[in-house]
Amino acid sequence: MTTQQQYEILRKELNEQQWRLFLGTEALKIGYGGISLVAALSGADWKTVQRGVKELKRERRGGSAKQGAGGRRRRRPIQPCKGTWRSCLNPKGIR
Repeated sequence: MTTQQQYEILRKELNEQQWRLFLGTEALKIGYGGISLVAALSGADWKTVQRGVKELKRERRGGSAKQGAGGRRRRRPIQPCKGTWRSCLNPKGIR
């Protein structure tokens, strides 16, 4: 069984994330030039292989595989009032 046949079989069985991670591990095993070689043999885009390598390195560092989610920004914490209680009631100093 050739490497290309192996890639064809695995591509049908793995989902997208598993496929990327598999290609990333193959590229890391090869070392220098691994991304280009794996991309050529598997028929995947080199960016897909590169993304798999990045995801593996992120997981190895202990980071999450997920990207930061969008959504609302966090509210800034309210600064505690410093000074007398009168300055807290009248923050602009108007009497």
